[in-house]
Amino acid sequence: MPIARNALKLVFTIIIFGALFYFVDFENFVTTLFQANAWIIVAILVFFIAQAFNTLSLKLMLDQIGTIGFVELYKIYCVSLFSSYFAPGKMGEASLVYLLKKRGFSVGQATTVFFLHKVMSLVFLA
Repeated sequence: MPIARNALKLVFTIIIFGALFYFVDFENFVTTLFQANAWIIVAILVFFIAQAFNTLSLKLMLDQIGTIGFVELYKIYCVSLFSSYFAPGKMGEASLVYLLKKRGFSVGQATTVFFLHKVMSLVFLA
């Protein structure tokens, strides 16, 4: 079953990229990308680095109660962050609890880590 699911994901990805390259003028895209203000590129890099640090802080807390790889946790964190953009009040970030539960953490452990991470973020930003 996982092979069929991965094959379906691959086909879907190829279709999406195919549509993108068909409908978007690739030369215009590359030209625009190289003409972009360097600060935009720096801002994007800083955003992803900040997410890596957020993932690292989550990993340090989760390593006290279980094991999860950094790359896997980074993917989980990015999915929860993405879902927060569509939910009111950024409540989509709470999907982190569900995604961690799917990886073997209990709901209580995942919820505790989620709230501790939010409190730590608030304390360090204040």
